[in-house]
Amino acid sequence: MTTNPLTSTTSPLDARRGLHVSILRAADLPDCSNGGISGQVTRVTLVGDLVDYYDAAVLAPDEHAPAVRLIERAGMYGIAVPDRARPDRAGPMASGAFLYSSDSRFRALSAHLGCGGSAIPLHDRFETAEQYAALSSDY
Repeated sequence: MTTNPLTSTTSPLDARRGLHVSILRAADLPDCSNGGISGQVTRVTLVGDLVDYYDAAVLAPDEHAPAVRLIERAGMYGIAVPDRARPDRAGPMASGAFLYSSDSRFRALSAHLGCGGSAIPLHDRFETAEQYAALSSDY
């Protein structure tokens, strides 16, 4: 059995379900994801308790639409992050990509997260400690 590095699933029999949504990113820029999901695929699958709550858990994640989960942040809008651990890296950080779908369940999820029923920021950028220090330092 092989593991896809984009997803946390190791079996096609994974019982998780979610909502497939599109990744939006600037067409006139190169990949800004630093190896993130948005640089590798054009769709993701929203998974997790919030997706289940809105009855949006209908499709399984796969290599063409890896799993991401929604994070609620107090006092701020929510974000989507890869459903995988990267303890060796800092992040996830914003890559300039957003998630969107015209599905009414997506709009309800977005509104719940404080994104007004519109696109949800995708934080899929992971950095090494050295990259983080270089990109975060003052000039």
